[in-house]
Amino acid sequence: MDENAVNALVAGLVARHGRLDALVNAVGGYDAGAPLWEMETGVLDRMLALNLRSGYLLARACVPAMLKQGRGARQCRRPPPRSTPCPPLAPMSPPRRPWR
Repeated sequence: MDENAVNALVAGLVARHGRLDALVNAVGGYDAGAPLWEMETGVLDRMLALNLRSGYLLARACVPAMLKQGRGARQCRRPPPRSTPCPPLAPMSPPRRPWR
């Protein structure tokens, strides 16, 4: 995931719509199929990029816009199917900044 592309995407959304109300990280995947001790390191790198780096870059690009506008919603990392669901998105007030 390209950081400059993510920043441009978020800046374009804010410019077009005037605000950013929420960020939901709904991506996730598992690219293995072999036991851990047989898995290639590249597989781990791909899974980290998909499951961790993407959410990090999106949050890093979106949170400043939400703080600037004084409102937004918590980021919720969607869990895999068959696990406990995320709580509903709740409003964020400026003093409450769970990412700090």
